[in-house]
Amino acid sequence: MLTTTRRGISYPNPDRSDRADIAAHLGILAAALDVDGLYNQGTDAARAASAHQAAGGRWWYATDTQVMWYDDGTTWHSVGAITNGSITSILIADGTIVDGDISPAAAILISKLAGFPNDRTRQLMGDGSWTIPTFSGPNTRTANYVLTLPDSNGVVEMNLAGANTVTVPTDATASFPVGSQINIAQLGAGQTQLAAAGGVTLRAYNNNLRLAGQYAVALVIKRAANDWWAAGNLVP
Repeated sequence: MLTTTRRGISYPNPDRSDRADIAAHLGILAAALDVDGLYNQGTDAARAASAHQAAGGRWWYATDTQVMWYDDGTTWHSVGAITNGSITSILIADGTIVDGDISPAAAILISKLAGFPNDRTRQLMGDGSWTIPTFSGPNTRTANYVLTLPDSNGVVEMNLAGANTVTVPTDATASFPVGSQINIAQLGAGQTQLAAAGGVTLRAYNNNLRLAGQYAVALVIKRAANDWWAAGNLVP
């Protein structure tokens, strides 16, 4: 700020480069005069860098983000609702938008997510990338086996010379989504039997849970929590 040598009065630089100093100066005057409301404007960075006004009562309009702020003496608070289309990367980086600001009922179209492809054959991964789904080959086992989540919508092949068992686990062990389907094939000569872990219901016609023989295929389908259907080439 510029100061006259004659009267000791400070006034702004012509280019307003001392805006933050002006705000601090007016804040001191406002506190001394017991003024409750003081209005400033400038960039959001200048607001964040400025000193808080004692006892609060200062308002700041951020010219770059177009958000009004209130200073309570220790913390800045954004004021009012953010209009449609006004959320910017600056606002997000500033930390003013948090999870609680988004309504649980908010309907956000997947097409508005960055990277949304026009190719409907792609899927959104947990890391935010878009990929084309891939399917692995059969899961061939050579010992008794307990189904795991990666088996969902796939094929488990049991390739043993002697009798063997495929067990459907409890939700506590592997929480398959309801509707999950797993094909189980007897590749080897050893007969494969389906079994339910303790606490799991496995529903099959006539309680048939053994595959009919080599190359027979059965299917288990999850219908509810710890509750599955079993169907296919099954015998007593």
